[in-house]
Amino acid sequence: MNVSEPGTVGYGALSAIADLVTRTYPKYLEVLPTSVGGATTTVKVWDRGQGNSCYDTLQHLWQVAVGAGPFDPKKYKFKRPDELWQVLWMYPLIYFGMIRADDAGKIKNFSDFAGKRIFPTPPGYGSHEVFLAFFGPKGMDIRKTMELKTMSVSGAADNLKLGVMDIMWCYCDPGALVKWGKDADVRVGVAVVPPTPEELKKGLAAGPWLLPYEVNPGPLFESPKAKAAKPFKTVAMPFGIAAGKDVSDEHAYYFAKAAFEKQAELKKIMATFTDFAKSGLEWNVEVFKMQSKPPISAPIHPGVALYLKEKGYDAKKLGILVGKR
Repeated sequence: MNVSEPGTVGYGALSAIADLVTRTYPKYLEVLPTSVGGATTTVKVWDRGQGNSCYDTLQHLWQVAVGAGPFDPKKYKFKRPDELWQVLWMYPLIYFGMIRADDAGKIKNFSDFAGKRIFPTPPGYGSHEVFLAFFGPKGMDIRKTMELKTMSVSGAADNLKLGVMDIMWCYCDPGALVKWGKDADVRVGVAVVPPTPEELKKGLAAGPWLLPYEVNPGPLFESPKAKAAKPFKTVAMPFGIAAGKDVSDEHAYYFAKAAFEKQAELKKIMATFTDFAKSGLEWNVEVFKMQSKPPISAPIHPGVALYLKEKGYDAKKLGILVGKR
């Protein structure tokens, strides 16, 4: 399985699932995580025939379907578009601005990002793509006013502290702040910047792969100003696992079965799965329906459809597309 870099949410979550499904059904599965880069990179590496499955996002399914972003045919010729089949959605990543606590009075919402120096996370990260879309021409349309900073995520906290940037485009999952965001929280002292309802509505119009999601900063932060912030709705995107025809229906079935039936155990391993542990299967069905609609029109793996049928979900009646061999 192609996974993201150590220290990211994706790496921890994918490694946890790989271990869980291997332990649960050792007769059928041995899933070995291999770090290759951000979510976009994992899909490209899979497309080149390296690895049997990959870390992906709902945006990737849309980009492959319409030929956009890093999968624009002029930039990249996708070799396996007809077999990018979804196996599982693990969690949404939830995005917001992070600033030095002393700047809290100067940068209060997303409109205040205009004209500022921002670290949008590195190219190849799903978070980078969300940033480009949300603030681009089809969203809030203020991206061109910003000065985008390039750096490693490991240096983000120091660069925020030193004033190299004004804003860090940060994210969390339903249970934890991303590691390098937590580093800034503890060592720098930060405040969070949410969108207004109007800004969120405008930004979400950038694509059918973006979702609104509520986050409560209190349990996630140590910095007093961030910890005191009230819950707010912001932009989020589902992250999951896709595989192709080289993964048998039986393998995909047991992968899904292990993940859903052991979802409570996943929460004990990693707080990322807090919401998945409560309603993982139900949320997956909803996102499966979402991805099946035009313009995305992306199928799930046939093996996953077998598991859904076992649990009483009729993919055809629900409008969920299923991959064909």
